[in-house]
Amino acid sequence: MVEKTSNDQAEELRQQVKRRENKQEVDIASLPPRSEYHKHKKNKSRKFRMRFPLIRVLLVLFIILVIAALSSPIWLENL
Repeated sequence: MVEKTSNDQAEELRQQVKRRENKQEVDIASLPPRSEYHKHKKNKSRKFRMRFPLIRVLLVLFIILVIAALSSPIWLENL
């Protein structure tokens, strides 16, 4: 292991924080104002988006299974 002779152990961390702050200042300056961003966002039409399709399919199958189980005495008599 390489040991440094300086007593300040946090100096490297301070330098990293300063570098990140400088990067964030540049990123923030290049962003559009919030009002402009949200105005464009509202203009987009929202399409129907299916979320969790596997869960929905399983739910439908479960409901069909319950209906079949409840109605089984009726259709088993007819066989």
